[in-house]
Amino acid sequence: MTHPLVLTSPGLAAAVAGVSKEKTASAVAALAREGVQSTSAYTQGPVWGPLYGALANSGAGVGTDEFRAARDAARNELRSHEIDGFELLARLEGRVAVKPGELPPTRGEYESHRNLTWRLRAMLLAFNDPYQDQLLDVAHCLRNGGMSDSEITSKL
Repeated sequence: MTHPLVLTSPGLAAAVAGVSKEKTASAVAALAREGVQSTSAYTQGPVWGPLYGALANSGAGVGTDEFRAARDAARNELRSHEIDGFELLARLEGRVAVKPGELPPTRGEYESHRNLTWRLRAMLLAFNDPYQDQLLDVAHCLRNGGMSDSEITSKL
């Protein structure tokens, strides 16, 4: 089966495929870190902070109980974030009524939420045990999260 990134951005997929096996782990970490770097809520704090710290420090602290607890909390928070995104989209499209006194969400609010969700997903993927398409998956998440092909390629 062809990876979705190959179908949507063959040039980026080729650049990702060109990363040597020796550099794949560091490229995964660099890309995942770049995805949330400008959002302090996801570089600090008890949930995402330890994950970002591990990405920034070559995996330091990954085996600790604090890290495992933070990763589990991040997975739960990501799922909640995804559900919030579905609700935002439903309200934006008019499938769910807006509560009295509330304004409907804007397309920009929804897209910002969606982009962050994809970037957080990339961050969690970086902590999976290494697998063949891990770098492709992280790059695909970041591309869906609003990063351009050139931004992603520059971090490889």
